[in-house]
Amino acid sequence: MDLTSLDTVEFTHDNKTHIRVYYQTADKLLRESSFETGNGWFVRTNGIIATNAKANTPITATRWSTGNATHVNHHTMPSL
Repeated sequence: MDLTSLDTVEFTHDNKTHIRVYYQTADKLLRESSFETGNGWFVRTNGIIATNAKANTPITATRWSTGNATHVNHHTMPSL
């Protein structure tokens, strides 16, 4: 199995714990898996959030809040 970068963020919204996990698959897709209190683990649509991630590069995920909104951002190097 090819090595992949992995990053995760955790936050609370509406009194529920949310976790987002970001990882790269062998076909250079950047994917997201999600957890939410009461729903467990799930994947939204097909889970693909980027199709051009450069193989074996670090993934960085960040989260921040403004007012009542929580924002999540993720980065990896695009293929050239």
